[in-house]
Amino acid sequence: MFTDGALRGHRIAAEWHVPVYQNLNGPQLETDWVLTIGWQKALAPAERDDQGGK
Repeated sequence: MFTDGALRGHRIAAEWHVPVYQNLNGPQLETDWVLTIGWQKALAPAERDDQGGK
């Protein structure tokens, strides 16, 4: 996660998956590999009033 600058709170991730076993029966497509790329933005929580107010 980026902690400073314009990308603060952003997280980038990538996953690569390869099937271990496939049992295909009929006109199903074979999967060789899958690549997933994600980008998330963490929103900051609202400021709290710690002055004893409710």
